[in-house]
Amino acid sequence: MSTPEEAQENPSFVNFGRTYQEKVIQAIIEDKDFAEQMIEVLDVTFFDQKYMRIVTDYYFAHYKQYDTFPSAQILTTIIYNDLGDQNEDTILREQVREFITKTKSEPLGGDEKYIKESALEFCKKQSLKGALIECVDLIRDSKYDQVTGIIKKAIERGNPKNFGHDYFNEIEKRHSEAHARQTVPTGWELLDKKGILNGGLARGELGTIMGVAGTGKSMFLVHIGAHALKAGYNVLHYTLELSEVNIGIRYDACLTGISQNDAHNLKDAIKDMLPGMTNGRLFIKSYPTKGANIQTLKNHIRLLESRDFKPDLIIVDYADIMRSTRGFEQKRFELESVYEELRAMGQELNLAIWTASQTNRSGVNSDIIDLDMIGESFAKVQIADVVVTFSRQQKDKLKKSGKVYIAKNRIGQDGLILKARIDTETVSIALLEPREDDPELLDMSEEGQEKVMKTTLRDKFDNFKRDVGR
Repeated sequence: MSTPEEAQENPSFVNFGRTYQEKVIQAIIEDKDFAEQMIEVLDVTFFDQKYMRIVTDYYFAHYKQYDTFPSAQILTTIIYNDLGDQNEDTILREQVREFITKTKSEPLGGDEKYIKESALEFCKKQSLKGALIECVDLIRDSKYDQVTGIIKKAIERGNPKNFGHDYFNEIEKRHSEAHARQTVPTGWELLDKKGILNGGLARGELGTIMGVAGTGKSMFLVHIGAHALKAGYNVLHYTLELSEVNIGIRYDACLTGISQNDAHNLKDAIKDMLPGMTNGRLFIKSYPTKGANIQTLKNHIRLLESRDFKPDLIIVDYADIMRSTRGFEQKRFELESVYEELRAMGQELNLAIWTASQTNRSGVNSDIIDLDMIGESFAKVQIADVVVTFSRQQKDKLKKSGKVYIAKNRIGQDGLILKARIDTETVSIALLEPREDDPELLDMSEEGQEKVMKTTLRDKFDNFKRDVGR
């Protein structure tokens, strides 16, 4: 494959080959920010195939008319409707259809960075070359001020266009409903209510369920996924521990109330109950432990686009056993990188992400799990927008109960402690509103919360003394 420098004498992508040209167009369609850069510097004649020029031309023309880029489906429809019934047009239609289908089934993967950087660099150089040619006569006539302006504009073409939020001039924008937080509810009214999560976890935010191994973190994640599904959202659940079938049975139980143990015997009942429960869709995908990184997930998400599936919520069970796209010798640095990449993916793809994390051994005997019990890397807590901890000791398991602590919350109030009722057979988790006539429920007053935290601190100190004495 030629380098951008070698192709400068020929102002087209022909020396790069057909596959490269198709991937440039695919990158433009998949990344709106990249498309905004390329629209200023890309000449469609750089592509040597007619169907490539048509796809790019229509894509950019739609943006110029409607101030937004079309989806791949709409783009295909527009081109189909505009092309006639002549033999050549029929061939072009089929080429366009095959190309769009191919982009959905073949992600850019590791080629993405090179494709974007090299294509943009090539186009910017061609734009600057054209500006220099335009300036030849102006220089001869000593019109240097005009030359400066032309060169300056040429250099600025293709630069990123997202300047950020203009605070004083965009008051209406930030207070409009269209730009409000777009949330996916957790299904727990006590968490979703105003002042705490204000509707749930929003697109672009990362939430973490933290607890001791074997206490039910995965159950929490299934509960969140199931209730988002019931609310009509599309859910994509990644599991790096359990099989797709096991996770699917947990969803069966959570959605229908049928025990996991009875699911196989009552599969016909489950079949009858599920269709009327939601307009949302659910995909469950498993990977081996340490068998997936962020790029793996991105490639799978793009593959699902071929099934017309775009997730609103992604659940990763769990991030601690993913691997980073970069190599690290120390686990804490790798974990930090995974969480950074996970949150960045949520922002890039405009979806909410919940995951789970394990505590260190100090959390085993604690009544309330606090942030200082996080395992391996505290950076996981710093990166997450919401951290909900869950404690469930042996005595709690016998009583089907546990305690939930809102340890971190960038969205609203944190520091709250709630009691949970848990039925693992039906994956049913309820956060309970405190009542004065129920002495087992936690006191939600400031005095009650302070009392619980003091008890927790005393337990921590006792654990510390035991560790020192060993």
